[in-house]
Amino acid sequence: MTDADRFQTGSEFAGYRIERVLGRGGMGVVYLAEQLSLGRKVALKVLVPELADNPGFRVRFESESRLAAAIDHPNIIPLYEAGEDSGLLFITMRYVRGTDLLEVLRAEPVLPMDRALQIASQVGAALDAAHESGLVHRDVKPGNVLVASGAGAERSDHCYLTDFGLTKDTANAIALTATGQFVGTIDYVAPEQIDGSPDGRGDQYSLACMTYECLTGSVPFKRDSEVAVLWAHLQEPPPKISEQQPGLPPALDAVFAKAMDKDPDARYESCRDFAQAAAAAATAAPHPPAAPPTRAAMQMPPGQPTRAAAAPVLAAGAATAAPPLAAAANGGAGADAGAAAFEPARALPDTGGQGRRLATALVAGVVLIAAAAFAGSQLGGSGDAGTPKATNVAAGGPLRVSFPSTWGTNAGPDAIPGITLTDQVALAPTGAAGADATMLAGSLPASVSLLPSTLRAGLTAKPPPAQIVKLETIQAYRYAGLRPSGGSTALTLFLVPTKSGRVAMVCSAPVNAPRSVTTGCERIVSSATVDQAATDLQPDAAYAKALSQLLARLGAVERTQLARLGAATTSAQQTAPARALAAAAATARVSAGRLNAPLAIAPADAALASALGDRAAAYRSLAAAAAAHDTSAYRAASAQARQAARRLAAATTALNDYGYR
Repeated sequence: MTDADRFQTGSEFAGYRIERVLGRGGMGVVYLAEQLSLGRKVALKVLVPELADNPGFRVRFESESRLAAAIDHPNIIPLYEAGEDSGLLFITMRYVRGTDLLEVLRAEPVLPMDRALQIASQVGAALDAAHESGLVHRDVKPGNVLVASGAGAERSDHCYLTDFGLTKDTANAIALTATGQFVGTIDYVAPEQIDGSPDGRGDQYSLACMTYECLTGSVPFKRDSEVAVLWAHLQEPPPKISEQQPGLPPALDAVFAKAMDKDPDARYESCRDFAQAAAAAATAAPHPPAAPPTRAAMQMPPGQPTRAAAAPVLAAGAATAAPPLAAAANGGAGADAGAAAFEPARALPDTGGQGRRLATALVAGVVLIAAAAFAGSQLGGSGDAGTPKATNVAAGGPLRVSFPSTWGTNAGPDAIPGITLTDQVALAPTGAAGADATMLAGSLPASVSLLPSTLRAGLTAKPPPAQIVKLETIQAYRYAGLRPSGGSTALTLFLVPTKSGRVAMVCSAPVNAPRSVTTGCERIVSSATVDQAATDLQPDAAYAKALSQLLARLGAVERTQLARLGAATTSAQQTAPARALAAAAATARVSAGRLNAPLAIAPADAALASALGDRAAAYRSLAAAAAAHDTSAYRAASAQARQAARRLAAATTALNDYGYR
């Protein structure tokens, strides 16, 4: 029992008589009490004594209490008094008879749409009023929304937003939170709040998460671990709300996607705007049930090589989709959890706008590595009856391909976005049916990722996983169905890693081109030979196992030390776990450098080892800053960690390209 919950019924504290406990949290206990001087019931929150001992928190507490007390809004609980007695900080607020939204959702997990949106409207209005006064709540969640049920025929709820004890004065340029402190509840936390720089749009994100739960019965990112939830907030788009709860209008999908955009600038101007947009979308027609996929839709396209059964996962991992690599501060459970605000992260194959947000969570420290299946049959087969024989040969650099008389050389090939080839070979069908189709081939430097990031960024959708296919005498990665942005063409890309570079071959054709054009191009590709030593592309199980074990060991240390760092309240308490993290990352760096990586993935393996070294250096800087109690240096170390995370992201994206998932 802490000093904050030592009071029994009838105890007197700071001029109040305790009647009973209303609730407990990580920062203190809330009591129903009677104010002796006025004889009125109040909600009395007594904070844990460690907070009173923290000078930075005391300054913040006093400043924010004054701001919160000045807000006069019908949906915000009035603050009566804030002070200190017997070494304990306390706040008193209006006592509201009723319950909180958390209890409402426990009794009725899915609220009627009208009721849920009415709650969102009232809480949004309260948040806007706070923001106009210079306050950010930073902990919007069902437990902080009190619901006083209405009476009469309408029985409408009256909602109150409470617990402004965790807010931040946005008008104050001086950071009043303790070094590395994280505030919030992870199911509703905005990406920038994890990053340590929230404003009012972070509250809008949390309000959208809470409203999503009211409408569906589930938080947007339900995962098996807290760190996986943090990662999802930082990198994954919210699931469509109309698909989570049948009957909700699909127009709501765009509203919640905007309010929960990873980029705060892309959200609504205010919480009120979000609530109004949701109310307008609610009048749209309900979403029809999705039709089951047809048998034809589940079959492979004609001419596509059959994949062998997928190889088993080579490393244990969470049942939910988890990032291959990540590291950072564990936000912890509960409204008042604290953690260090530094953000190494995980990689996604997508390098778009969401990728710039870096996870502050170590997701089990494990890479899920699944081997891409090898298609044993030769791509393109032996050809259909009547197919013209390949009698001509085109060569460029180390590449040679055979092509029939229905194709010819193309003097002016179309450029493939994101790919700059040397020693080009360009072919095109000679008939009118193949107009605008091209087979373009050439060489790329070894430093280029197997699916160049510039090409990936220029596609209309995330590319499918690569297949490993056999050509004439070599193996290649095959990416099918690529659709460049702003065009009406479809690409199939083949990449052949060699010991000295990459050979790329691209079949490009209008989406409505005859099938004979696309299959004809792939038959030409199937004839390819390369006058360089090609590599075995099948993922190496031994390397995968060694890498998984290395990262699992690092993950075990990081989970323990990040938990210690998250619970730290003093500089000395932060320093020891930061040093332990640096030592663990340095050990992982040395071990990674000793792995016998397959030649095909040597660049990604080297980048991975280098990124682990950067992570170790960032942790060392973090430890030094904590020891010196230097907030500026701590922030610089956080930036250093973010840069290491970006490099780690690039390395793991490359491993994805090589078939390691």
